Amino acid sequence: MYNFFNKFQKYFTSQVILYHATFSRIPKNLSAGLHNVAPEEIYKQLQWLKKNFDIVSIDDFFEHKRPGMATVTFDDAYQSVFKEAMPVIKSLNIPATIFINGCSLEGKVFWRDKIRFLINNSMEIEFINYFAKISAGGKLLTKENFYWASKSININSREIDQALDGFLKERDISLNQMNYCLKDKTLLVNDELITYGNHTFSHYNLSSLSEEEQKEDIGKNHELLKRLGVKLSRVFSIPFGGKKHFNEATIGIIKDLGYKGYLLSSNMINMKFYPELYSLPYAERYMAAPTFNLFKKQIFKYGLKVIFSRIKK
Repeated sequence: MYNFFNKFQKYFTSQVILYHATFSRIPKNLSAGLHNVAPEEIYKQLQWLKKNFDIVSIDDFFEHKRPGMATVTFDDAYQSVFKEAMPVIKSLNIPATIFINGCSLEGKVFWRDKIRFLINNSMEIEFINYFAKISAGGKLLTKENFYWASKSININSREIDQALDGFLKERDISLNQMNYCLKDKTLLVNDELITYGNHTFSHYNLSSLSEEEQKEDIGKNHELLKRLGVKLSRVFSIPFGGKKHFNEATIGIIKDLGYKGYLLSSNMINMKFYPELYSLPYAERYMAAPTFNLFKKQIFKYGLKVIFSRIKK
């Protein structure tokens, strides 16, 4: 059955696989809420992908638009990608793209890791009460919905990030040791197989920001990446990756900066041709399951979705 679906998908689909952290052992303060796939599982998954698809760079993926292609992406540029996943990529000799949030290169802790810190230390209610005193957005948060609601379009991401800093400072809690994303430029690999891309400077929910705030955050990262002296992609990665997480202003900004397409991540595979939204093509991605066995079931499920979608047409 799996062999049938492999052949079917190679004929009809193209795939973008998405990884975030790649720790062999996840740090305690990140254990709840982090998408992580260990290097040994990544090896098995990418070995399968290489056997069944033509793995290309993300820019070639957008340029050629044909079924049977796959491409590998990493969002947020966790240091574990460079230290633990890079040997896997090189051993398999496959291209990959790492999408960077520039804030970590300037010493700022990734705000989603601050959220994870609160969750892993049972501090959600304490923060919610603090945030509710300074912002109406605090009323939208509960202990049960905290992780997901904290990235809602109804709460300005910049505002909640600033509140997180104020909350931690008031309690004399330093998270400097928690800058798990790229903070050392010497980790960057200059290799024909590796490209780097724009994932915004701060990884805010773009729909929650004003157009000017979006332009500042996207443009700042664009200029930072150009200064790094590495091979850059002309494909943009939308933070959080849903259609509700960006808007027409977002696409206007990245088009003006010269990007030729963008990536979503709604846990889907792509049909033969990529659609356009706001006059720019996009491709869907799926977040890789944590084990190879679950990964195979994941691909099987997505293949079924494609079959059903074609039958309905």
